[in-house]
Amino acid sequence: MTLGDLDPAALDAARAIPAETPGVCIVAGQDGAWHRARSVYVPEHAAEHAAREYAHLTPDWETRIGSVPVIFPAA
Repeated sequence: MTLGDLDPAALDAARAIPAETPGVCIVAGQDGAWHRARSVYVPEHAAEHAAREYAHLTPDWETRIGSVPVIFPAA
């Protein structure tokens, strides 16, 4: 489900996903329409291993908040 969406249709669309379809969610497209998306299953131990393995690549908080977003001109 799209988190934080105020449109009641978001909740209705998420509730319509059968429990037998794990990994399916509702996302809002750039066109404003609702779309179903599906993720792959990652076991908890594999996710934890990846988090430990690549933790050194995570920027520190000061780097994150101190960065200035780059705005590209419209094409």
